[in-house]
Amino acid sequence: MTPEMILSFIIFLIAYAFLATEKVHRTLIALFGAVAMVFLGIFHDPASIYSEYIDFNTVFLLIGMMTFVSVIKKSGIFEFLGLEALKFSKGNMLKLYIYILLL
Repeated sequence: MTPEMILSFIIFLIAYAFLATEKVHRTLIALFGAVAMVFLGIFHDPASIYSEYIDFNTVFLLIGMMTFVSVIKKSGIFEFLGLEALKFSKGNMLKLYIYILLL
């Protein structure tokens, strides 16, 4: 394993730990992780980051999905569907689990 691989794995683990604790906003964690990788020299040519390491189709897909979910979340549809699944299950945890998986 190369030193760059070890450094990037350590940065990933630190970022993942911060994500799991939710003490810092996700955007800041991602930015600090990316900046750390650039400053520690993991990317040999920072100009090639845009062409080799970033798939903009995936980035824009994620942005669209996050926007869609944030708008839907404000409408209360997730709470409504969860309560409906609970009503249909009539207290049976296995049925509730299956209904939520199907949703």
